[in-house]
Amino acid sequence: MPTESRSSGEKSTPRTSDGTEAAGTRASARASFLKFRRCHEDYAKYKYLTQAVDQCYSSPRTAGNFVDCPKMMADAQLAQNALQNRMADCGGDYNEIDRAYFDATGAAAKSGDTDAQMCYVQSRFADEAVGSPPFYTDGDKNTYKATAQQYVSDAFTRGDWRVVQILSANNVGPGTGLLYLVPGAGSPDMFYKINRLLRLGAEGQYARVLDADVKDLPPDKLAAAEAWATAMYSQHFSASPKLTQAPVPCAYSVEGGESVKEIAASGQQ
Repeated sequence: MPTESRSSGEKSTPRTSDGTEAAGTRASARASFLKFRRCHEDYAKYKYLTQAVDQCYSSPRTAGNFVDCPKMMADAQLAQNALQNRMADCGGDYNEIDRAYFDATGAAAKSGDTDAQMCYVQSRFADEAVGSPPFYTDGDKNTYKATAQQYVSDAFTRGDWRVVQILSANNVGPGTGLLYLVPGAGSPDMFYKINRLLRLGAEGQYARVLDADVKDLPPDKLAAAEAWATAMYSQHFSASPKLTQAPVPCAYSVEGGESVKEIAASGQQ
């Protein structure tokens, strides 16, 4: 839960003993973060297309979940090849990409990179499917608990809508990342408060969507959520840009997917 006071976690921008910013360390950490974020995104698309191609090989006349095989098979294979070329510098073992991305994001976040901090807090690094080995270690969880709340507080202080969008998640728990370790994340009360805060910054159709999400909320809960949101907006977000759509906290997510044509286009850029 964001508060007005700062937590005891690490500072967002570490400094050397003479008070100057560790610019070289931050630049190197950001470069690694951006590289492995791109690798992570490309690998997610590559896995999606591999499933599509495999489906087409097994059922060549299928117009099913992934692609219309008779029409899109060639596009899917071209996109696969393009993504493989893009991943040439991502390391020899694709299975290590998610871990490399997590580690690089954590390092860049610690150096003060706010983009990395938002990706780290959102924590969409791996799909911990039922029955699969756990991705996050106890050390990962302890570090997240020690740092993520500070990143959340700092993002509120600078009026960063991305953190508000992250906290709007209502499907939070082990298996969906580490966000459940942020106090209050995923709770109904948090959802209502965050909805009302986003609504204060929203315009047009996006504002109507947010209103629809709480249309059945009891008046007392709605009033409490709006009071909290008004205070947060006045303190932190009144000078932030208005919103015409939901903020994007990090980068491309496989949730929702892309069409094969969109994947092919992004994979060949």
